[in-house]
Amino acid sequence: MSISEQPIAMDAQSLVSEAYALLLKCCSESGADPVILAEMRRVLNKVEADENPSVSATMLPLVACAAVGGDLRDALPVGAAFQALTISSKLLDDVVDGDVQRVGAPDAVPRAINTAMAFWGTALLALWRLPGPVYLEVAPSFDRGVVCVAGAQQREFALYDRESLDVALETAIQKLGWGFQIAAWSGARCGTSERRVIEAIGEWGLCCGVIIQLLDDTEGFWEAGAGGDLALAGSQRKLPVLYALAVATPEERARLEDLLDNVNEDAGAEGAARQLMADIGASDYMLAEIANYRRRARRALDAVDLDPNRRAMLDGWLAALQPALLGDCDG
Repeated sequence: MSISEQPIAMDAQSLVSEAYALLLKCCSESGADPVILAEMRRVLNKVEADENPSVSATMLPLVACAAVGGDLRDALPVGAAFQALTISSKLLDDVVDGDVQRVGAPDAVPRAINTAMAFWGTALLALWRLPGPVYLEVAPSFDRGVVCVAGAQQREFALYDRESLDVALETAIQKLGWGFQIAAWSGARCGTSERRVIEAIGEWGLCCGVIIQLLDDTEGFWEAGAGGDLALAGSQRKLPVLYALAVATPEERARLEDLLDNVNEDAGAEGAARQLMADIGASDYMLAEIANYRRRARRALDAVDLDPNRRAMLDGWLAALQPALLGDCDG
């Protein structure tokens, strides 16, 4: 299949704003209480103010749609729904992690949960805006994705083996990879019915999600003063920690375990633990995994015949996530 070249006009900020307006419209038309509508508007305003629209979660389905020859706006309901589910997940994560309780008012937890549920329901309402045949394929995919991601989140709390590096990586794939796969797949489905192309875009999306998770683990982990990330027990430990513990010599492991157990009490333990993990090769491991998934994303797109200008939209979206680090691990 060859997708003919067409002019591509994309104003990311306007498209993101349009998607957010669609979410508020869907919520309002559903008869939502003005209080929850106002809270959703507040959250969306904050997200929009803080994010780079070019790499917003909203844009992923849109660029996927355009890459296969569709019109960006054909996937706007999918972009709105994906962003709504992303926000819902983040709100619930903040409750689980205790962030809401630490900085919020006494009613912050129920308010966050209620708002998360409103975003989840509004995501489903946004998908109703799709044409019937597309909706019948996309909506069940979103539902399955929510169930799978929830299972991956629960899996983290059920695992306690500190050496389960492969399991931790698989969980990372399920947490973000599957969600991004469905978003990209659905966006592509809005632009074409060519199954081979849709599946390739979905595979590309999965790789994007995993890369984002790996970048998050890498950047958050190596920031000074983040000793709490080092001290997390069981499978809640970040991938760099799990890798270091898995490949360390018995002596290195004992030393690292001691440092990890004391990062919150010993001012020098955090820096020493980070240096020891770097010496063991944790940084190299993370960069190698990011490079692996970036190559896999490229191979997925190489397998189909996309117009180069349209494929560049996908490459650009991924590269813009973290150009400096991705450049370091380009492979």
